Amino acid sequence: MHELRGRLSLLDPTAGDALKVIEYFDRLVASQVSIETLVRGAATLAHVNAGYNSPTRLVRFLAGGLQGPETDSTGPWTLANAGYRALRVGPGCR
Repeated sequence: MHELRGRLSLLDPTAGDALKVIEYFDRLVASQVSIETLVRGAATLAHVNAGYNSPTRLVRFLAGGLQGPETDSTGPWTLANAGYRALRVGPGCR
């Protein structure tokens, strides 16, 4: 994929950047990293708050990669306040 990214970047730099993101997450998944590492990576790359909610876990990271609140709270984590600058993944995300 590295060679493909290089050739594609010559034609369309934006598409090359998109492949960098895919490569990054492919490496994380292949390394079987924790959900915390995946969510932190998403927050850092996208420059937005990112969170994972499931019935048993709540993982949140701020846009800069710092860990967010571990309890359900008001503020930027609610649907009404998150707006388009937040990324939510997993079942039951708010």
